[in-house]
Amino acid sequence: GRVKALYACPEFFEYARISGNALFIPRGMKDRLIAYLLIRGLEYALEDKTISSPIDVKGQKSPVLRDYQEKLINDLLAGEEGLIEASLGSGKTIIGLEILRRLSQKSVILVSRKQLLMQWVSECEQFYGHRIGQVCAGKTDIQDITVCTWQSLPKVIEKLKGAGCVLIDEAQEVVAEKREKLLKCF
Repeated sequence: GRVKALYACPEFFEYARISGNALFIPRGMKDRLIAYLLIRGLEYALEDKTISSPIDVKGQKSPVLRDYQEKLINDLLAGEEGLIEASLGSGKTIIGLEILRRLSQKSVILVSRKQLLMQWVSECEQFYGHRIGQVCAGKTDIQDITVCTWQSLPKVIEKLKGAGCVLIDEAQEVVAEKREKLLKCF
């Protein structure tokens, strides 16, 4: 028979919360909720309390992007959320860094391994001439853009809550219940 690859993983994650007559939704879900309400002809009032913390990116250099990278970035920025699926060596880290540069928001990059953290740090310095913060294995250096391992996140989550953007490297690894709870904090 077939074995379920995600053993003991809940079928659905609950990201929304109801309090009185209000529905609180996480970032990136607004467009989906509005579409859902419009299709059903339901009236609604929207109060956007998204936290955003602008940062100064003037003077930061930007790498020359390939045509497909530029298209991917523009398509993703046209909405509030997105998922990048691309092959090894296609420049996903550069795409992510360019998205963060264009958003000009305090940002958190979540990674599962120290090797990925070091890749983000290295590519940011190489292509953008900018140092980013690191939270990993006892090191806590929080900057406008900070890359953090999932394992270290619980220790610093209060300091990172003001991030205007959360980027998740290897998003398929978010299925763990503890990671779901951590994401709800943003």
